[in-house]
Amino acid sequence: MLDIRVPKLSGKRTVQITLNEFKAGTNTLIDDARLEPNMAKESINMVLVQDGRWKPRWGTKTYGVAITGESVLDGVGEFIASDGTREVIAVGGTTGKIWKSVNDCASWAQLGSVVFTPGHQTYFLQIKSSFYITNGVDDLVLYNGTTATQYAELDAPENLAGALTGLGAGDYHYFYKVTALNNVGETIASTELDKAVSKKRDDWDSSNYITLSWDAVATATKYQVYISENTGQEVLLASANAVSYVDDGTAVPNPYVETPLAGTTTAPLLEQMCNSGNRIWSIGSNGAVYFGGTGQYTTYFNEFFGGGYIYLEKGGRETPKAVKHFRTGSGVGIATVFTSDPAGRGSVWQISLDAVTVGATSFVVPVPTKVINGIGTVGGLAVSDSENDILTASKIGIHSLKIKPQLYNVISSDELSIPIRPSYQSLVGSLFDTISSYYYKNKHFFSVPRSTRNDTTMIYDTERNCFIWYWDIGAKQFLTHTDSSEVTRLLTVPVSGGALVEWNENFTNDDGEAITTSYQSGLIPVSDDKKSFVKIKNVIFEIGRPKGTITLEVSGLQKKRGFTLLASRTITNNLSSVDITDALLDDIWLDDTLTVPVSYSQASSKKLLKVNKVVDKIQFKVSSTSSDTDYTVLLIQANGVLSSTSIPVDWKN
Repeated sequence: MLDIRVPKLSGKRTVQITLNEFKAGTNTLIDDARLEPNMAKESINMVLVQDGRWKPRWGTKTYGVAITGESVLDGVGEFIASDGTREVIAVGGTTGKIWKSVNDCASWAQLGSVVFTPGHQTYFLQIKSSFYITNGVDDLVLYNGTTATQYAELDAPENLAGALTGLGAGDYHYFYKVTALNNVGETIASTELDKAVSKKRDDWDSSNYITLSWDAVATATKYQVYISENTGQEVLLASANAVSYVDDGTAVPNPYVETPLAGTTTAPLLEQMCNSGNRIWSIGSNGAVYFGGTGQYTTYFNEFFGGGYIYLEKGGRETPKAVKHFRTGSGVGIATVFTSDPAGRGSVWQISLDAVTVGATSFVVPVPTKVINGIGTVGGLAVSDSENDILTASKIGIHSLKIKPQLYNVISSDELSIPIRPSYQSLVGSLFDTISSYYYKNKHFFSVPRSTRNDTTMIYDTERNCFIWYWDIGAKQFLTHTDSSEVTRLLTVPVSGGALVEWNENFTNDDGEAITTSYQSGLIPVSDDKKSFVKIKNVIFEIGRPKGTITLEVSGLQKKRGFTLLASRTITNNLSSVDITDALLDDIWLDDTLTVPVSYSQASSKKLLKVNKVVDKIQFKVSSTSSDTDYTVLLIQANGVLSSTSIPVDWKN
């Protein structure tokens, strides 16, 4: 906030301008001269700490080693084995191979022989002991802690036959087909079997029946039997756990379930996934939203096991991009889908599941509801969920989906990115779908394309409800990994390179390279009286724990010279070191054994800049370009006296 004091001392009115908090973050929407003092015009590679003080951003460092033969990674996830071992699983963007590390990425080993198509973002989800990997192009891969298996298409059952018991040949025709199921889908139907019998099916009983049989299908979990009185119109009759079924006329056909048009035993081609209601929910590459069953059928996408799919707007403008577990306005957990459209706005849908029974068969029916005025997202990684809300990146901005306070059963989608809207909307439009986001330590990180793919990161600070624009580092994907020493780390998949990169608030450089930082205030008026000028005598910068080389600058709007640099100063504050013995010290002797030097820095260091210039408005800047520099901007204070100068001539013209 800004504190301007004008006390009268010794016949002169002194002016004291103090900036002592910066909680409003960065604002690129408002012109310099209109910015509030707690807003930053510029905060390059800065972050807010403590009670709203600017500090250099987190540094970065390569985590572990690069994967041999991989110049880029398509995605990384963490798998937790049944014994608690944490593994890092990566998919290479050069070879498409799956890699595993069990020693904090100090080494990598290929996991199985499955190879993905390189160049497609991969997604990871663990439910119980099963770890699923998808990329929207290749078949679903399951890793169980030992092997990685890619689902293979099952063949349709063959050699369907029917043996008559108590029935003779006749004029009543019944047509049969059989399909095989695995835990993700169903095969196409077998060749049709035509059985002509002497009695109508209604008259069959335990002495008059047909015994169907077929060849076993490897890895099938069960079979579905279809029937019809007309060729090619078979509907579901029953399920069979073995390779035979006795049709004695008692089972009632379900007219609503026909034989599948295509096989789905490799699972749909899935993209981003989440766990909602103990079900796998996923975005299909065909535009459908898929869900698995529950209990032992968590990963079964087949409707016979409680799974299924739904097209929210097939053939329309909207395409599903991400699905997250959120809640309705009344607080009930629900799968929430975020879509995109050509305008980059999209929408939000919530899908509940209703149970329906037809005959002897029960189905789960998805019921979608569109959230009024909800704003969607541009990609599967562009949605970041925290404790209370979900932030989505669309082409029009960053929006927060949350329950509306004091309004029952209402959720809203509010834009948060208004303060940086010009900067956000200047991003590369063709690369919006690559935006990646993540919530970590009360911050939503959004890696965005300012010039090239994800070359920049912006932050929404949930503690101070403001945006920080920008960090000059980016990430293809974010994730957290708890290492073998029980330290949880924020890791990133870089846009290029075969090694992970850690972002850490305790690092003061980027793998040894200097971090260029810059905080700049708005153009602040020196007096509430718009006709007054003030002679700024000096400016005091209070810097917390300075380390390295820091530049302090004061600029201002002068009467005749316009906007100019008034004063600058470069300070160098290195950590001090003291060596002291830890051996015995008494009144006789002093041992020369030394401990490791103890380093310390001043909690607060004040630096004075002499100015002695008459100004109408003033601006402050703190920056650095050297490696291992650290500091916190605690307070800035300008001191001066009201000037008796006349109103400038150009004000009158």
